Amino acid sequence: MSTKKVERTEKGPVAREYTINLQKDLKKICIFRRAPRAIKLIKKFAQKNMKTNVVLIDDKLNKYIWAHGIKTTPNRVRVVLQRKRAESGEDETQKMITVASLVPDVASFKNLKTKVVTAN
Repeated sequence: MSTKKVERTEKGPVAREYTINLQKDLKKICIFRRAPRAIKLIKKFAQKNMKTNVVLIDDKLNKYIWAHGIKTTPNRVRVVLQRKRAESGEDETQKMITVASLVPDVASFKNLKTKVVTAN
C-alpha cells in the first residue's frame, strides 16, 4: 500500500439538481417552526454537498417554501445548487458560494436522480 499524499485542488464552479426530502426531518418539528426549519435544512444540505460555507436562497425557492404558511411545508423540493466564485460585494473571505434555486413545475418526484446541469 502506498501512503502518498494527494494534493487537493480548488473546487470549481458547478451546478447540480437535487431532490431534497423535507418530510423526514420536519415531521418531528413543532408545526409553528416548520418553514424556518425547512430553510435551514436546505442550507445545511447545500453546505454538505457543495462544500461551501456561504449558501444563498433564491427568492422563488423561499416563496415556494412559505407558500402555504409556516405550518404546511412541501414534502419534497427539487433545487439547483450552483457553486460559483464569490463576487467582490458578497463575501470577501470565502472564495466560493452556493446559490440554491427552485426547479419549477416538477410533475412527479419519482425516479428523479441527481444530475449535473450544463451551462446555457
